[in-house]
Amino acid sequence: MRLVLTAAALSALLLSQRATAQEQRGAIEGTVQDAQHAVLSGATIEALNLAQGSAVSTNTDVTGTFRFPALAPGYYDVTASVPGFTAVKFERVEVLLGQIKRLSFVLEIAAVAETVRVSASSPLVDTRQSARGFSLRQDTIDLLPTGRDFTSLVSEAPGANQEAKLGGISIDGSSASENRFVINGIETTDLITGLSGHNVLPEFVDEIQVKSSGYTAEYGGSTGGVINVVTKSGTNTWRGDVLVNFEGDALNGGP
Repeated sequence: MRLVLTAAALSALLLSQRATAQEQRGAIEGTVQDAQHAVLSGATIEALNLAQGSAVSTNTDVTGTFRFPALAPGYYDVTASVPGFTAVKFERVEVLLGQIKRLSFVLEIAAVAETVRVSASSPLVDTRQSARGFSLRQDTIDLLPTGRDFTSLVSEAPGANQEAKLGGISIDGSSASENRFVINGIETTDLITGLSGHNVLPEFVDEIQVKSSGYTAEYGGSTGGVINVVTKSGTNTWRGDVLVNFEGDALNGGP
């Protein structure tokens, strides 16, 4: 009896670990220096979420380094400022799931009339990780034809296809049962079939990320792809959508 209870407890623990939150944030990090490439400690760094209108801030350490380790996916204006120096801003830095964007600020001594200097170049890729992935953000999802579940959009990723002979979504030739599905940090893969175990309307999705290789050990149960989904969150703007969905015989092709 004690052996049975121990086995049950271990099984529950393993299942609870599988259900723990996966990566649902991105990160921005970098350095702040002056024109002579000397580090600037104590610089104030502010990251403004353009969709939500909320901002977070931090300060550089003694090495001139800063980090925002857990930012919600989206676009950010990132500004570095030090008293006596011209503030510098990177505009519309895109943060995707699990990515780490790196910024290098170079601040110059401020003239009397100078306020903020906008940097023309923002990082486009994550240079810190080797995972091969593809992301669809809300602005792109709104332009694509979709079904009534987010899985209808997964085939937009490179190497992903709907293959009936492989049981569904095939990523880089793997069978559908080899994939893992994560929604808002919780794994929703069906334990029996290996397919998606939870439906989400595309209108509720903020980002879909498809990892095909090079992903971290936390996804070790997958030998195919990892489909990571984040749903929309609230903003400071009131808005609404109306959706009409029609399916009928008139849309079916004849013999």
